[in-house]
Amino acid sequence: MSNTVAAFGALWCSQGALNLPVLAKWPTVAKLGDAFKGQPAVIIAPGPSLSQNLHLVKQLKGRAVLIAFSRCLEILKPAGIVPDFVVVLDPLDLTYHFDGYDAREIECLCVGMTCNPQLYRLPVKRFASFSGNAVIEAWLYDHLDGPDTWLDTSCSVATTSTSLALKLGCDPIIYVGQDLSFPKGKYYDKGSRDGGATLQKIEPLSAEDQAEEDRILKTLGALAQCGDQAAQMAIQRIYSERDV
Repeated sequence: MSNTVAAFGALWCSQGALNLPVLAKWPTVAKLGDAFKGQPAVIIAPGPSLSQNLHLVKQLKGRAVLIAFSRCLEILKPAGIVPDFVVVLDPLDLTYHFDGYDAREIECLCVGMTCNPQLYRLPVKRFASFSGNAVIEAWLYDHLDGPDTWLDTSCSVATTSTSLALKLGCDPIIYVGQDLSFPKGKYYDKGSRDGGATLQKIEPLSAEDQAEEDRILKTLGALAQCGDQAAQMAIQRIYSERDV
């Protein structure tokens, strides 16, 4: 978390400041309450299986609340599916997810408060902002609707979309394209944005690098025994990378 704050802290602050006029104009997710209480929600993710189920999603328009990741728009457009909510969490520039898509069709763009300001300039019908960074964004949401603007994200748009559906009061919540099966190393459905992304094999360490890593693990192990949580997490990360 410390590394993440160091890497993105300045970006979060600058983008949050630039977004202030729009945040003041449009409501946060706190205002949505349980507007769709008891209605089903379908969360549309860009996993490799999405294209196999698009025909089912299209049949649910008007019968369920359709919540889509922005990365799905490219594959939803030719299928004639217009989501009710589109969710964007990442503070990086994801405006290319909307290239070639008529944003005027989107009922509500649900955007993080410190996301790229260009997203808040899209001609969607309405915006609903949210906080995905808890205490880091308190300087923003304390002047709006307080902690009720918070959506539990776990740094994942899938978790964010689930939190949104729960806030809306939706029940049941159905997932489409939320597979992590990585067939032939593929991250996403080929028809979605970045559909060509694949897992990359990690080459084994050289004997010299392996020895250096072992020395690091020994040091981290000593720190972990003293209760250093950061050291414990670093050890877990190294071993997980070894297992890839």
